[in-house]
Amino acid sequence: MAAARTSPSSRKAANFGQGDFVLYTAVSKLRGKLQGRKLGPAVITSVRSDWVYEIQNLVTGEKKDVHAQRLEFYHDSSLEVTENLREHIKYHLRGYEVDRLLDFRFRQGVWESKVKWAGFDAEESTWESLQDLCEDVPDLVRVAVKLDGVPVECRRLAVKWIESLVVVGRAMLTS
Repeated sequence: MAAARTSPSSRKAANFGQGDFVLYTAVSKLRGKLQGRKLGPAVITSVRSDWVYEIQNLVTGEKKDVHAQRLEFYHDSSLEVTENLREHIKYHLRGYEVDRLLDFRFRQGVWESKVKWAGFDAEESTWESLQDLCEDVPDLVRVAVKLDGVPVECRRLAVKWIESLVVVGRAMLTS
C-alpha cells in the first residue's frame, strides 16, 4: 500500500468517483523528453485513495492506476453523462503518494531517494531528499534502507533521522 506524503497546507480531494467517465494522459519519453497524450475514454473502476484511481480503457479494456492530475472528465452524449466537461485537474494539487523507493544516491552533499509516485508511470519518478522522505513516509524509508545495496551511511542516517522524529513526537506528547 502506498504511503501518503503530507503537506502542511490544506488539501482538497479530487472530484472523481467510481463510474465516472474520464480521459487520461499517458506519458512517454521521446528523444529524452517526457511527452503527454490524452487517451480514452475510460471509466473509473475503483478509488484507491483521494488521488489515485483505477481506470479501465473502454476501447482496449486495459486497467491501470492513474493519479488525479492525469485525469479529466469526459463528456459524450452517447455515454449518457449529463455533467458538463469539468476543469482539468491542475498542477497545483498537492496530493502525491509514494508508491515505493527505487534507489538511493548522495548528490551535492545530500542523500536522495528515487521515488516512484502512485498513479504515475516509472518514467516520472523523481529524486527527493531522503530527510524529507523520513519525515513524510518513515515506514517506507525504514523498510527500503534495509534492502541489499543501500549504502551503509545512507542507512545509518535514515535510521537516525527517523529515530529523532520519534523522540520529538514523544516530547510533544508529554508536554
